[in-house]
Amino acid sequence: MKEIEMYRNARKPLEMNAKAGDKILIIADTHTEPAVWQVLMANAYQMDMEPALALITPREYHQADPPPHALAAIYASDLTLLCTSTAMVHSPAASKAMKDGRRLICMEEVTSEMLIKGGCREDYPKMQELALKVRKVYTEGKKIRVTSELGTDITASIEGRPGYLAAGKVDKQPGVHLFAAAFPDGEVGIAPVEGTGEGVVVFDTTVHFLGRLSSPLKVKVSKGKAVSIEGDRADQLQETIKRFGDEHSYVFPAEIAIGLNSKVEVTGFVRTDKKLYGSVHIAFGMNADVGGLTPGKLHMDGVIRYPDVTVDNTLIVSKGRLVNIK
Repeated sequence: MKEIEMYRNARKPLEMNAKAGDKILIIADTHTEPAVWQVLMANAYQMDMEPALALITPREYHQADPPPHALAAIYASDLTLLCTSTAMVHSPAASKAMKDGRRLICMEEVTSEMLIKGGCREDYPKMQELALKVRKVYTEGKKIRVTSELGTDITASIEGRPGYLAAGKVDKQPGVHLFAAAFPDGEVGIAPVEGTGEGVVVFDTTVHFLGRLSSPLKVKVSKGKAVSIEGDRADQLQETIKRFGDEHSYVFPAEIAIGLNSKVEVTGFVRTDKKLYGSVHIAFGMNADVGGLTPGKLHMDGVIRYPDVTVDNTLIVSKGRLVNIK
């Protein structure tokens, strides 16, 4: 019965981004629920596409490269769905693949429950229209400020940087290498100018590698780098960076993105929580694929649930609600 309920929603990313005859690659790992890749395979087959499955072992950390033979399959496919238990879209190999014109849909950490309820039920064409408007504000802006009642207060320059959107449809976007969407989807982001971030960020919802937070995580920022991380699980995040990261992993904010999906509910998984309507996620590390200049091994997001966001002198998010977007 679960597969029956999943079937309709699992069809959406294919309907938006593929056509009959396309070669569809699904990359899953042994931690992925088999029902997820099975229902995607079934949909692609029924829609007269040519599906193939690459079942790999889990990568050791978020943004690790896929194995070389799976990467080769990406280059042989018209569209790749990344259904692994760790994120790959910001990995060096995936970033190069997108720069080379390969189209990706990010479905990392997706579960059968996510394909039954929550963000997959959103009106994607309507969300795409909203995303285009927010991207315009970002692209034309010069300075961004994010605040929250828990103590977030960070500013950065975004002058000359292109906004990007991920709202379900894979399209080439000016100034960024990101040639991907996600599912469930819904965000607009920008890579602030390196070295300009100043202030404090307090994550209160979810963070990569940590999952759902039971208490806030505080990041102090100076000259575009995280100079301290405080909170009950700060040591765990620091250890992750030490183990899997490099000198670029403390670049912060590497990305500031606004969630647009009104159907998303908090799950404890960054991949959906960062799409929460009116939330903001801010990233450490690599951003070369979304209009920034930072390479690196890690890209890690943290979510703030009810922020205020101001671009130049215009408030565009107020306590988790989008405002003044025309």
